[in-house]
Amino acid sequence: MNADLADMVVRECGRRWPRGATQPPGRLLRPMLVLESAMAVGGDPVRILPAAVGFECSHVGGLVQEELIHRAVSPAADAIVAGNALLFEWFRALSECVDRGVPPERVTEAMRIQASTGLDSCRGTEMELAHTLHSGLDGYLRMARLKTAAPLAAACRVGAVLSGATPAQTNALAEFGDGLGLAYQIREDLKTYERNVEAVTRDGRGDVRVRRLSLPVLLAHDAAGSRDRARIERLLASRSAPDRLPQLVEIVRRTDACGTAMRMAEQHAAHARTVLTALPPSGHRVRLAGMTSTLNALIPSSRRHVDG
Repeated sequence: MNADLADMVVRECGRRWPRGATQPPGRLLRPMLVLESAMAVGGDPVRILPAAVGFECSHVGGLVQEELIHRAVSPAADAIVAGNALLFEWFRALSECVDRGVPPERVTEAMRIQASTGLDSCRGTEMELAHTLHSGLDGYLRMARLKTAAPLAAACRVGAVLSGATPAQTNALAEFGDGLGLAYQIREDLKTYERNVEAVTRDGRGDVRVRRLSLPVLLAHDAAGSRDRARIERLLASRSAPDRLPQLVEIVRRTDACGTAMRMAEQHAAHARTVLTALPPSGHRVRLAGMTSTLNALIPSSRRHVDG
């Protein structure tokens, strides 16, 4: 093995390796194949290095997933394999846009957006798993923006980039997706606390949602007195409280945390509709704005509107 090339790969992996992942395994077979093949036909290893490291990232990620597959039982194992295949299809499908006449440089930029967004989404999920009351509202919004809003903003941005939109139009669409995503995440958080408690408990998912700290609980904790704050902290820390969900729902509703969260969702949705005015008037713009109407069940009718 070429020691200098291997050292280049290790240094580059150390620069960009996802936090929490293991360091590259010893042989570095895949990145070395990329680099040696490139050099065998006169290629520059420095220029090709990112592609080589990408192969190693994919390989180690596959090892992590393979370990989970071996520990899981079907259909969970099948689901992991299917999920991996769909992630790769995301990029293969994008490449087909070149065959349909989209300039290659636009597809390259779209690929960059997709890849960065995938990393952001992983970071958002990591933040969600580690989220506590002490993370506060700012921490929640950072998590929601990375986990939920970033993918919607990226979808809008990719559509604009592939279509040759102006920078102003592209940014407006991305900002729309960001606002829509934040509103959507808040709306999802509210579901646990607006439904009938018995129904949420019966579906087996209520306690899972409670363990993932959500906006209504954060807002209730901020608005509650010291006694209720202590109750919330105790309920979240407990692993064996069968009536945890009903107690949290009672506090959340009594502090009007749902109402505050509803207003926050509408603010983000309204901003999303407003930024669309940077686009030319069209039925498409109207339909984009209409995508915020999924929030209407929570918003008083006097406040509903769609910008045309």
